Amino acid sequence: MNFTITETEVLRYIYGETNPAESKAIREELKINIALKSYHDRMMETKNELDLFGMEPDETSVNIILEYSASHHDSLEHH
Repeated sequence: MNFTITETEVLRYIYGETNPAESKAIREELKINIALKSYHDRMMETKNELDLFGMEPDETSVNIILEYSASHHDSLEHH
């Protein structure tokens, strides 16, 4: 699998949204990319701090965001 690993992919990895091949590629990249590893570590620390609050967004808010994302997904792929 050959794809560019960006901060977005690292966030997806942190939240368990990557498939096994993507996860493996990200883990390998984190071993050699100091800047991406630093970003990963900061985001993990932030996630852990947020998890301490135990708060979740309102279901209505999540649904609105998901609907918006789904309706704009095709147009974003073409840019």
